[in-house]
Amino acid sequence: SSDRLLVTFLDSDEGRRRLLEASPIRPATVEGFCKKLRCASCGMASISLVMRAQTGDQVTYAEDFIYDRLSDIKPLSDLDQRGMTADDVAACLLRLGAAASVRRPGSADELRDLALTRLAQESSSIIANFHLKSLGFPSEWGHLSPVAAYHRDSDSVLIMDNDPKPNDPFWVTMQDLYESMRPADPESGLPRGLILAEF
Repeated sequence: SSDRLLVTFLDSDEGRRRLLEASPIRPATVEGFCKKLRCASCGMASISLVMRAQTGDQVTYAEDFIYDRLSDIKPLSDLDQRGMTADDVAACLLRLGAAASVRRPGSADELRDLALTRLAQESSSIIANFHLKSLGFPSEWGHLSPVAAYHRDSDSVLIMDNDPKPNDPFWVTMQDLYESMRPADPESGLPRGLILAEF
């Protein structure tokens, strides 16, 4: 874990500059961004955002509407206490009609290749699963948020952080994001990674 914050917030001069220079970028993911509703629902908020960005349907895939449709995969009591694993998120996306899989990259280079390939495909979405404390945030929890853009000069991706606390979307380098995915998720016992969805 890091003692300093390893991210650059979008709401900063540098963050806004990177957004202007970013390529590829997913405008619908950036524009459709919203904060999560429940304490442990970063997974559901991420599912909602990518479904709304891909389908344009802001009602059917609003976070509060999709809970009921997915409760047999992740009961609300489990969601509130333990959140979701990467595999839970992939299972929920499959139920909603997307082709979804979890990839656990073995290096920052592999992570970059996966992210760039999927960001360049309009029919794809990416959700990152990472450990907050590894990026310098004061939390021991894992987290899930969509990836919306890549900035080549800084070798960083834009994470649409849906935490309801003051955190905003942020840029993080591929190396730091990779390192934050390496700690095992205590629920699954596996490293974290990327959830890749195809529509």
